[in-house]
Parts: sequence; structure tokens; C-alpha cells
Amino acid sequence: MTRIGGPNLDMLWTIHTIGECKVMTEIDTGTQDLLATLDEGVAILTLNRPQARNAMSGEMNAALLTMLADFEINPEVKAV
Repeated sequence: MTRIGGPNLDMLWTIHTIGECKVMTEIDTGTQDLLATLDEGVAILTLNRPQARNAMSGEMNAALLTMLADFEINPEVKAV
């Protein structure tokens, strides 16, 4: 596990490896309603609130804002 973050951010990234190769990184968004992964420079955000048809909540909006701000300053992220 690796801790990274911007000026006001402290995220937990879990890196999965196969042998010596980095495969995918799961990112703790602080909520199960928004999932995030980083795979070969591509950040993937997944809305995970099927019970509400993925309608945005305050918690999801806050997590999304935090994740996008982190991705903006993270040199490992090439696309979202």
C-alpha cells in the first residue's frame, strides 16, 4: 500500500501486482458510493449507488471533487 496526496489530501492507494508488474490501483474515496481505480495512467471513477439509480448525494459530490482534485496534481494520472 502506498499513501499519496496533494496539499489537503491523504488517500490510500492499494496497488495490486502480478510478479513485478503493477496491474491496477484501487483508491479509497472515503465512500462506497464512489469507486476509483488507476490502471496504466487511466483513472476510472465508478458511481456505485444502484439503490438510488446512481443519483448523486452530498457524500458522492464531496468524494468526486476530492478525487478530481487529486487526479489533477498526480503525475501518474494521464486521463480520467
